[in-house]
Formats: sequence, structure tokens, C-alpha cells
Amino acid sequence: MTVFTTKLARPARSIFAALFTALIDLGARSPLAQKMERLNNMSDAQLHAQGLRREDISRHVLGGSYYL
Repeated sequence: MTVFTTKLARPARSIFAALFTALIDLGARSPLAQKMERLNNMSDAQLHAQGLRREDISRHVLGGSYYL
């Protein structure tokens, strides 16, 4: 099967790539994502001092927002 491409295919791809990147960046800047990253960067001892285990981070951060 032959696939025909046009000059419009590349700009459309780059527009979708830019949109996808913007959505990922927007999600990464959310307060929940920032809290998740901050907790993931802590040592196990620091988490333990806060009464958390590493496997409970997502439930701790997202528990009030999503059913986990």
C-alpha cells in the first residue's frame, strides 16, 4: 500500500506535538503533581517521619481527588 503525504502533514504533526507537550507541561505544574514529586524525592526516613511509606504516596496525594 502506498501512503501519500502532503506538505500539510508535517505542520499538522508539529501542531499536535506542541499541543501534547503543552498538556504534559500543564499537568506537571499542577499542585498535585508537584506534591507527588516532592514526596517522591524524599528519602524513606523522611517519609517515615511524616508517617508515610513510599507505596502510599499516590494514595496520600490523590486519595481525596480520585478513588484509589
